[in-house]
Amino acid sequence: MADVFKITSEDDAWAILEAWLNKQELPIVEFDGWPRLNIAIRGAGYQSSLNTRQMSAFLDFKMVMGRAYSSIAHGAYDARRLRGYEEEQLELTTTVKKGSSITETDFTSLVNAFAGVVSNNPQTSLAAAIVLGLLFVSKPLIAKHLDNRSKQLDSAERLKLMSIIGSLTPGEKARVRMMDRAVTKIGRTYPQFSQALPDTTAAHWRLTASAADADEMVVAGLELNKKQLSALSERRAFRKVEIDTLEDDFLVLGMVRVQNSYRIQLKSRATHISATYKTPQMTDASIRLLSECFHNRQLVRAQVELKIIEKSQILGRLMSFEPVVKAGRIDDGE
Repeated sequence: MADVFKITSEDDAWAILEAWLNKQELPIVEFDGWPRLNIAIRGAGYQSSLNTRQMSAFLDFKMVMGRAYSSIAHGAYDARRLRGYEEEQLELTTTVKKGSSITETDFTSLVNAFAGVVSNNPQTSLAAAIVLGLLFVSKPLIAKHLDNRSKQLDSAERLKLMSIIGSLTPGEKARVRMMDRAVTKIGRTYPQFSQALPDTTAAHWRLTASAADADEMVVAGLELNKKQLSALSERRAFRKVEIDTLEDDFLVLGMVRVQNSYRIQLKSRATHISATYKTPQMTDASIRLLSECFHNRQLVRAQVELKIIEKSQILGRLMSFEPVVKAGRIDDGE
């Protein structure tokens, strides 16, 4: 029987991921005690329980895992594609230590199930399982998640959060860059997997926002004080919003159905935009056409409405598009 490499720590996970990025053949891997997400919340009302928003955030992590699994096993970033036994494999366990505000979420069984996905690219599937584990529990990546989402804040609130990303060591920042390379590489084989990154970012945002009234929160070793938690909460003051329109040739990198609309990932030579697509612009015929362009990697000439919030965060809405018959290539690689 072939030797099994047991991943027991975050350092083990990064080492295997780096080997894969360097095109080395990976061993058979088993996740043993990793990944686990440890959270400690200090403040009134945080003893031996989870509030509704925290439970919702943990369910978001499970949903990301299910969708990412489906993108590799069934070719669609959609948890509804999962079979019954697959859903059972992807169960999430969170425990709260008695008499304290310390929680531990065990993702070990989930990533083991993910690594065992039967696919034509088992090495890439294994790398994807490691990537998800790191996205969920790695301190520098959680810091990056919060930094990305904090761009929605006004300048005064954002100043309170600058120390989060600034506190990372050069080695931790290098790991953030390694993760970007890994997600890009996986996306070449499984394009819809890349949606796991913004979805994990959103889940961590909701998790920290759920402790807005706490004195302190420590997530995977990342310390957030009362001012930072308040800034990260979803209780926003009014923010100035500007509307603009962009028209360009885009490559469609991903399509995910969200209730009665779609989230579309678009990339041009100049920018990368996540845009919603919904009625009245969206029709059954236009979704079929856009899906064909996505699967055939055909460029589309698209008009996107942009909402620019406090001159930083851009939210997009796809207003119209048409396939481009002849155009230059837009790479989606590193």
